[in-house]
Amino acid sequence: MLVLGRIAHIKGTEVAARVCRRIGQRVILAGPVAGQPSAKALDAALAAPGTNLAAAPDVAYYLDRVAPLVDGGQVRWVGAVGGPEKDDLLRRARALVCPLQWEEPGGTAMVEALLAGVPVVGFRRGVLPSLVTNGVTGFVVDTEDELADCLRRVDGLDRRAIAATARDQFSPARMAASYVRLYEEVIARSQAAGATVFHTY
Repeated sequence: MLVLGRIAHIKGTEVAARVCRRIGQRVILAGPVAGQPSAKALDAALAAPGTNLAAAPDVAYYLDRVAPLVDGGQVRWVGAVGGPEKDDLLRRARALVCPLQWEEPGGTAMVEALLAGVPVVGFRRGVLPSLVTNGVTGFVVDTEDELADCLRRVDGLDRRAIAATARDQFSPARMAASYVRLYEEVIARSQAAGATVFHTY
């Protein structure tokens, strides 16, 4: 299993680690903590004279809630990743785990995973339900018990179908058409409400 993104409460990093430990699945946490790209960098920054970094919300969250679950085996923090290293992690991941704790407006990591044929499993928050076709490209869940159950079932999903669905769903032409429809809808609603629509050229 893979968690891809900064380590923070809103991303649900602790939930992913705890649930994966509970069901006996290995999970890799790939992302920075408060901008620190690795455990070595974080330790050095925390040891710097006069630092108040430990009080930063993401650092406090990592130290208090995530670090106790990181054992280097079943739960590993590999720090920030990009390029070939990220591609390799996605290629080997059984699923991308996204137990969001807020209404996440963006889903770059989810789209990257889906395009790589990796199922996405996460909570029904923010953009996730609009990106994941439940039971086809991943699972959309509401509770930790459902998250655990669906993580056990990800191998039953067709990774080629996931990638093909994502290529269609996120193609430039389809994305552009969706933006045009959205803009037209916003303009129509504004005009219906009597708002003035300004055009810039």
